[in-house]
Amino acid sequence: MVLYAAAAGLLHGCATMPPPETAAPAAVLVLPAEETVEITVYTPAPVKEEPAVSPEALADARAAELVVYLAAVARASATVQKKELASCTTAFGRAPTPHARLKLGGLYAQPSPILRDDARAQALLEPLAMANVAPADRAIADLASLLYAQVAERLRLLKEAKDDAKKHEDLREQLDAMRSIERSIMQREERQRTR
Repeated sequence: MVLYAAAAGLLHGCATMPPPETAAPAAVLVLPAEETVEITVYTPAPVKEEPAVSPEALADARAAELVVYLAAVARASATVQKKELASCTTAFGRAPTPHARLKLGGLYAQPSPILRDDARAQALLEPLAMANVAPADRAIADLASLLYAQVAERLRLLKEAKDDAKKHEDLREQLDAMRSIERSIMQREERQRTR
């Protein structure tokens, strides 16, 4: 009985402390010694939920992931590049989302001869680069615009180089023709002198 009284006294002393703001409703404990003591059960403060990620932040993160991915594939071996290209082609065929389109277009825009296909890159990236998109998809569209501009510039420079090479070849042919004419004139003059 003394033990019950001591326990009741200790519990009663604890119950007189002011409860913190996060205290749950009090539980009542009935002791056999006809004494009722209230026990306050403390619970931790509720965990605040993280605010929902905005669509813009999610698009920014996905665009940043794509940049990292494209850089990693550019540095990878030829075997890995072929596997990634096959994987992205399959994924785009299953679900042609803007993200999958950008990923595949980015692979085709790579300078690696295994991946590079400027015509396909341009065809995949153009709809994203030229479209008016929602602010939530702005980062994806901006990355597509950057890659599209790089591919377009590379194609322009390639066309200029081909045009310059053709001009060079045409000038060389004209020069060869003029030299041939000059030789024939010189040979004719030489024949006339020797007569």
